[in-house]
Parts: sequence; C-alpha cells; structure tokens
Amino acid sequence: MRKTLLSLCAIVAMSAGLLAGPMQPARQMKVEQAHKAEAVALQVQKPQVDKQQMKVAKQEATTLRHMPELKQMKVATVAQPQLKATTRAEGAGTLTWALNYGVPDFHPGVAYSLDIDLYCAGGDYSGDVTMVLGVASGTSLVPYYLSDSIPVTMTDGANQKVTFTGTLPAELPTQQYLLCIVNDANSLLYFQDNAEANVMRVSVTPDPATSSVLGLADDISLPTEMNQNEDATLTVKVSNTGGADFNGVIAFGLLESTSAQYYTYTAQAQASIPTGQSVEVQIPYNLYNTEPGTYMLIIGEVVGNSLSPLAKSDGTNYFNVTVKEKAGAELYLGDITQEDIPDIELNQPYTITFPVKNVGTVAFEGEMYVRISDLYGQYAYETAPKIVSVAANGSADATFTFTVTDEDLPVGDYYFIVLMWGGGYVTTEEGDYFMVSVVADPTAADLYLTDAPDIPDVVTIGEDFTYAAEITNIGGGAFNGDLFLELYEANASSVGAKVWTSAGQATSVAANGGTADFSLVCNLTDLASGVYAIALTDGKNIVTTTDGYAYFVIELVSATDPIMSLVESPSFPQTIILGQEFTFTAQLQNTGGGEFKDNVILELNEQDVLGSWTSVWQSEPQEVTVAANSTGTYTFTGTIAEADLESGVYYFSVGTAEVSFGNPDGYNLFGAQFISPTDPITSLAADPTFASPIKVGEDLTVTVQLKNAGGGDYTGNVAAYIMQESTDGRYGILTNSTPQAVTVPANGTYNFTATVSTAGLAPGNYLVGIADADELRLWNSDASGEGTFALEIQEASALRGVESAAVAIYPNPAVDFVMVNNGTGIDQVRLYSFTGALVLDEAVNGAASHRLDFDRLPAGAYLLSVDTPEGTLTKRIMKE
Repeated sequence: MRKTLLSLCAIVAMSAGLLAGPMQPARQMKVEQAHKAEAVALQVQKPQVDKQQMKVAKQEATTLRHMPELKQMKVATVAQPQLKATTRAEGAGTLTWALNYGVPDFHPGVAYSLDIDLYCAGGDYSGDVTMVLGVASGTSLVPYYLSDSIPVTMTDGANQKVTFTGTLPAELPTQQYLLCIVNDANSLLYFQDNAEANVMRVSVTPDPATSSVLGLADDISLPTEMNQNEDATLTVKVSNTGGADFNGVIAFGLLESTSAQYYTYTAQAQASIPTGQSVEVQIPYNLYNTEPGTYMLIIGEVVGNSLSPLAKSDGTNYFNVTVKEKAGAELYLGDITQEDIPDIELNQPYTITFPVKNVGTVAFEGEMYVRISDLYGQYAYETAPKIVSVAANGSADATFTFTVTDEDLPVGDYYFIVLMWGGGYVTTEEGDYFMVSVVADPTAADLYLTDAPDIPDVVTIGEDFTYAAEITNIGGGAFNGDLFLELYEANASSVGAKVWTSAGQATSVAANGGTADFSLVCNLTDLASGVYAIALTDGKNIVTTTDGYAYFVIELVSATDPIMSLVESPSFPQTIILGQEFTFTAQLQNTGGGEFKDNVILELNEQDVLGSWTSVWQSEPQEVTVAANSTGTYTFTGTIAEADLESGVYYFSVGTAEVSFGNPDGYNLFGAQFISPTDPITSLAADPTFASPIKVGEDLTVTVQLKNAGGGDYTGNVAAYIMQESTDGRYGILTNSTPQAVTVPANGTYNFTATVSTAGLAPGNYLVGIADADELRLWNSDASGEGTFALEIQEASALRGVESAAVAIYPNPAVDFVMVNNGTGIDQVRLYSFTGALVLDEAVNGAASHRLDFDRLPAGAYLLSVDTPEGTLTKRIMKE
C-alpha cells in the first residue's frame, strides 16, 4: 500500500494507546486512539502539530540535499547487540550467513551480483532477506542502500545459496561501507562462523570504465629510512589504468606498525595522471612531531577526509620504514586550556593568542596556522599562515586574527587545531585540539518562524492560495529585505530538487525579538499533481521554526482531480478478536472536481522502536466510486487470522495504494487492540466512584468494578493513580495506592477498592486513573470511554459542605445548556472536561439562577463546579 512521507527528523516511537511525540508523514500522518483503547500508556505525549513539517538544521537553502533516512539497526562486530525482537512465533528458525563466493566490485550506477550461503537452525524459517550497505553511527548502522528483498523458505538444519542482484544508485558516495544481511524483522543476521559479528567492511569505488583507477607502479622506489626534523621530498610513482584522467591529491601516511590503526603523520601533493600513464608525484614533508621508530608507509588518493591506499599489481600496499631521530625544534602549546578558547562570532574580527614552547635544541622559524574542522574531522576553515619564531628551549606567542563569515561556516561546534605548515599539529601535553563554538553574528538578523505557517493542505493548480506566517527576529540587527517562498519535490524520505521560487516580498523585522507578519498570495502553475515541500527563505538561508522545522508539505491537485478524505473517523470495534468477524466502515468524501474511481485498501500498520511504520496486513482491494463533490462509503467485513497477526495494538489506515485518507482533524491512522480468543479484554465496568472535591491531605478512596470480557483470565497488579496532564500532553504520576494483586476471570468482574494518600499535594485540579501497575497502562471505562477522571483538592476552609439538594442543576443530560439554581445565591460556575481541563468559567456574582450555555462543546461527560455561600458543589453532567 502507500508509503507515507516521512519527516527529515526522527519519528518518535509510540506506546500502545497514546502517541509519544508529534509525527511528520505526508499530510500530517496523525494517529487517533481507538475509541475506548484498553491499553493507554502513562507518561506519553499526544500529537500537537497541525501541519506536516520536516526538520533540518538551519543552513544554505541551495545546498540542502539529503540521503534517504532509512531505519537504523544495531551493529555488532564484537559484542552481542540489543536488536529489535523478531515477531516470529516461538520456535521459529534463526538464520546465519557466510560469504563463500567473494565480494563483488561495488560501483555507483553499475549492476552487481552477490552470492551468500544461508544456514537455518532452531526451527523452520519463512520470510525475506535483504542486503544492506550502511555506515556505522556509534553502535547503530545507518543504511545507505537496500537491495530488493528475496523470499526464503528453509527447514531446520538446511543451507541455501541466495543471490542478490541490482544496480547501486549513481549518487551513492564512493567510500567504505558495512555490508550486512537482515531478515524481515529488520534484525541483522550473524555470521555462521562468528556468533558475535554481523557486518563486514566493503568498499564502493568509482566505475573503472568512466573513472580513474590508480595504483602504484611496480618499479616504484621508496626509502627505508626517513629523518625527523628534516625538510624532504618523497617521490612516488602512480599509474592510472582507468578510463578517465586523474586530477586530485596524492598523499602518504605513516601508521604505527604495531596496531596499524592510526596515522601518525600525513603529507600530500596535487597530481595530474592521464589515463594509461604512470607519473612521479613529489610530496614534500617534515616529520617534525613523529617519534623515532618503525612505521608502515601507505600511499593513497585523498578522498574527502580519508586516505584511500594504492597498491602495486601484486597487492602490496604498505612499506616498512624507519624514522630516525635528528635534533631539531620541538613545539608545544603552553599554558592554554579549553576555557581560554572564546566563541567565534560570525562576520566579526576574532583574535586568539597561543603561547608556543620549544623544548628542542634547535630554534624554530616557520609558518603556523589555525584549522577549524567539523565534528567528523572534515576540514572546514583555515587561517592564512603566519611566520612564528621560537628560540631553542624558549617560548613565543603566536597571535592569529581572522574573520569567519557566514559564507565560510554555519553556526555549530567545531574542532580548533594549531598546525605547522608541513609539520603536523602543535599540541598541548594533554591533547591536540580544542573545541570552539561558532555563533551567530550578534549584529545580524536571525529569522525564525514563530510557529508553523498557515497554509492549505491541498492546493489546486492554477488557483490562488495564501502562505501566512509570523516571523521572529532573535538577532541583534534588524532585517530589511525580501523573503521568498520555494517549492521542492518531496519523496518518502527527503526533499528533492527545487521546482519553483516566488517573487520577493519586502519584509522588515525589528531586532531582539521583533515580529512581523508575512503573507504572500501564490499561484502554482505548470506543475504536476503530487506532494511537494514548501519553505520560506531570505534568499540564502531557509527560515525554520525555533525547533528546526523548515519544510511544510502541501499537495497539488488539478481542478479535475478528486480530493479524497474521511467525513469523520471510521467506525470499527476498539477490541478485535483474531479469527472473529468484524466490520470497518469509513464515510468517504470527494471535495475535488473530478470523479474518484479506484481500488481502496484497508491496512494495518505497526511502528517499531525506531519510529518506522510497517504494514503488517492488507485487505483485498475493493473498487470504490465517489462522484465529484460527493460522499461515499467503504465497508470491510471479514476476519484476520491468528496466524497472520500477533496480539497487540495496531493502526488502521484506509486509502489507495498511494495515499491514505485523513479525517477532518488530519488523522489517518486509527488504533485498535487485537487479541486472541484466549486473551483477556479488560476495562472498567463503570466510572470509578470517589469523593471530589476533598480536603488537602485527605486520603482518596477509589472504588470501581474491573471487567474482563475476554476468553482468558486477567492476572496482574492494579493500583489507583493521581496524575496531572502537562502542557505537552504527558501524564505525570504524582502518587498512587499500593499495587494489589488482582485476578479477573474470563467474562467476569472484580470489585476493586484502593486508598491513595494525597499528602504533599497542593490545592488544584488533578486526574484519577486505574492502571496496570506493571505496564502503567490505564483501564478505560465502558460508561464514559474515559481513562482519567477529574479530582479537585481544596483548602480545608473552602469545604464547608453543600447539600446537593439545595442546588438545582437541570436538565441532565443536556443538549445546549444547563440551569443552576440556589436560593442563597451563586458566586461562580466552572465546567471541566473529564481530563481535568477548565472549559468554561463564568462569574455569577450572587444571582439565584444562572444559565450555562455550552452548545458548541462536543458531546460527552463533564464536571460542573458551583461555588455558593455555603461551599462548593461538584456534579457530573452529560452533554448529548
């Protein structure tokens, strides 16, 4: 079925029930709770974002391109990883693999074929396997390329040869990768002969037919000894057998001969080597800071920030060399620490002085400079060299003054290194680099979107639409210039090419927190229907929200395209028993100018711990026709077998193979609990009973009947909780009763009573919930559908007692209003939702009668609090 558009930021994983963070797929993939979700996790967050957003760092608009952000998987090269648990049934087979046929040559844009042997143990296996090329990020693997999946069916103890074929993307970077094989549970397979390793290192190299292919000439002559502290030149002979001339950098490095892991010295030179020829390359060097000893000399091509070794025709790619000691200067940085490195302000002169000590027996006079590298070690900026003179056994200051512009570096953290020209690092006794932060120009404007812009989700090609947003300037200088809108192609994981730029809109925003409204009427023509990303730019930088969201998704349709959505959330059982028939009904609406006639599919999805959505079940396609500007109905009636799905919470989506349909609130995923016929189905038979309001410090006694409508017994620990809901939608547990061991028999009930201490809680509004204490999952009520219930705690003096008979509240249930009467007068009337949120608050000022209108509120249960001269009365009312 359709693949929804993912954001550029990581999607936050969900617990069963409530969403644990805002999600960002196409047309704001939101997740709606099942209507009476049996399992609702505490300490989780509800979705808050109204527009689908893509998050990126604030950077150059014209250079912003992204590799696909695929799922990350754990890498184990030595130790066993903690992998995502497979969803296979107990006893299913485990695969391992071996590479018995050699590693193919991997080239971007060139076909490959990789043969591996699979081994099955511990049971039969039936599923897919996929080849992955990725790079390591800590203990995780970030995939760059996935092959087509191959279905595999194997019996316990069998082995099978599998061949992966395909063509690598032409834009895939040439570098080293980790090669691994994953099963259909996204778990990496371990090697047959090494149960602690699951990846191997391979290289993707340029296509030799269209690129240069370098090697060392067989008659190359290299020294066996090199001297410290001596200006010298290494002559290397490099051949090019590829189909293109080479113009780049050739370098040599010295590696520790014991570990062969770290370069202790590198030097490089520019070289041009025509195809089919061998050329001698002269590389000047001075082994200034290299300790005497034996090293491995490696000659290679500089690729990015790496040295790609070259070999002779017999495969030799390293040569032993001895570095001999020679008297000379020996430089170190003196008394300077990390705290002495100030931030670099963009576009502002920056001066820093390094005390340099020479502990050698020879004076030093030469060039020194400062290099700034990113946190991956990539060169980012260098100062001009400066002549520094330091006497033998003496010291001198080296002062550098330079200006880093926003053209040079973006804001961020970097490594700060001092080097000698051709002579290596000038280090402290504790390390060879400092950290430095590059910060915004304090005198420049720094624009952000105050909030997500106001734009339509769907735009008709050729018709006007408005992009409106508030701009905030947190910089120290005013902004006076043009702002532009840009439209980009967008796919399932990234932003593509720019396809449209608006005319500039003159905008002025005052410095230091000033705001301004930006509004532009746009008309997009000559573009195809589809999903695009729109961004605001000052002509140079993308203007993001303060939390980094830069792109906002819109869908373009023609005037004759159908525009499909849901009239309301679909109707289906909240709990579905596997193997038993259920019905899913969705009211569809077509607000477009053309007829919709397509196959509609019902799909179940689950989200893994990395936030990626996976389809786990699909219905057979059903052709549905909805006329332009009309409505229609999609209905599925059927079963999902236990063999096809494990028990758990999954999310329905309904739509075509390309896109899912959302409800008026933008939700297009709808949760339901799936259980086996022998699983318990737990709920509260009715809303819990407890006193509210209560005095500060008074214990709260909660009574409720637990209900199990399933075919198996429920056994677990249950407790009553007092909570508060934070502004970000999370439930914070404040206190709870002692958990009780509870058994609720199949198709039975259990009378539950618990006492919760409120000691330490201040007066205010709280929430009460009944939850499984082991999994912190709320039980919802069959009566109201709620999982949390309002509690008010008041100062002791505020509760003088009110006889409910003295205050008349009617009608109840109500439709548009309720009347409140009290002969001695009414001071204040407040209406709370059952989540504890204050909905209405009206002062009455002593009148004996008051009408409270709530015709615009949704139907449901509310708490009405009435302040009178005698005290406060709180009563539950229902709005139909």
